[in-house]
Amino acid sequence: MSWFTVLVLSSMVIVRLIQYLLTRSENKKSDDKMDLIRKHEIKTLIEEREERLDRSEMDEAQFWDIMDKIHNRSKTSFKKSTGVFKDIIYKFSPEELIQMDNLLLRLFREYINYDIYAASTIIFKTADLGATIRLMNLLMTRGEVFFKNACLNPNLIIGKEFKDIDSRDFNDVIANVYFLKTSKLIPEVIYLEDEELIIPGEAWTEKSLPSRYEELWFAYY
Repeated sequence: MSWFTVLVLSSMVIVRLIQYLLTRSENKKSDDKMDLIRKHEIKTLIEEREERLDRSEMDEAQFWDIMDKIHNRSKTSFKKSTGVFKDIIYKFSPEELIQMDNLLLRLFREYINYDIYAASTIIFKTADLGATIRLMNLLMTRGEVFFKNACLNPNLIIGKEFKDIDSRDFNDVIANVYFLKTSKLIPEVIYLEDEELIIPGEAWTEKSLPSRYEELWFAYY
């Protein structure tokens, strides 16, 4: 997976955070002046966003221990999972949040492939790469072994039930908590702009999905 892919993933997280900032005061029915002030504040946040210099990662075993705790408390509800995740990481320092975010990005880089991309396309009825990341988030809540094996063999997902799908991913929650703690956007991962998006594995077409992934197709479509 190329750095361009990671850039896309990082951008999706920030877009969701900006959407949150834009909409969180809607219920307050603020006047035009307050709305303009808010937009200027968001403009400043975006323009002053720092480059990520710390590329270190949190201990992976610690991360999977967190996922196990989340599963024990939320079971199949992903919406509950993101809530529990937020409660757990709120005690983390901004530096630790960045290290966790780095680990997540690395796990996505290592385990995304055309097979799990096909699975998310079938399950969520969209070829949006964001749906694949959503599915990988869901698989993470089932533990390290299941996550890694299911990414390589998506048929293992068949029979699994996922309830209350949240619109946020774990990276979104990390970015949100980082903002709450620092009043800044989480530092941006900057990569070369001309790197191509490369996903490992054999590419598929929409036409080939039903036959090539027949078990997944009949289980979820």
